[in-house]
Amino acid sequence: MARIAYDDKTAAAFKAVREVPRAGLDRWREAVRRHLRPMPGMTVADIGAGTGVFATAVLIRQAFPGRSEGVEIARWFPETARTADTFPSLEHTCQAFAAAGFSRDAIEQVPETYQTSLAEFLARADTYRRATTVMRDLTDEEFLRGKERLRRAAQDAEESPSPEPRINWLDLLVLR
Repeated sequence: MARIAYDDKTAAAFKAVREVPRAGLDRWREAVRRHLRPMPGMTVADIGAGTGVFATAVLIRQAFPGRSEGVEIARWFPETARTADTFPSLEHTCQAFAAAGFSRDAIEQVPETYQTSLAEFLARADTYRRATTVMRDLTDEEFLRGKERLRRAAQDAEESPSPEPRINWLDLLVLR
């Protein structure tokens, strides 16, 4: 299922723009605890959690095809759905893990709140493109159109007395 080779350059780009800040992990930890109720001495697998910050849960953190309505990147770069829709579906993923004895226990969307502004996100858009599979597949024209949408939204946010926080919703698939 791998879609990207994580060499040092890609890993650095991922860490710069995609790693969930430690302060933003509270909701994920809460969601994982709700489903797994980990106990001392329990062995846990960290599956597909990016840089591996989830060391206390078995989970798949992903926006599955057809479930990207709350994914922030799709708001500015809607063409990313074209690539995201080629990823393994929720059903396919569950079937793949069923072969190893796991079954679907829960699926829920978990919000990630980012501390950075839209302007900061825009400033890192080129790095983000190098770090994200769905962004790599955009044409240059699609990427520039998305950056323009993001630029306008960042400008509107800067003019707002209370800009909305950046929130990204991803699925948490729990398999036991």
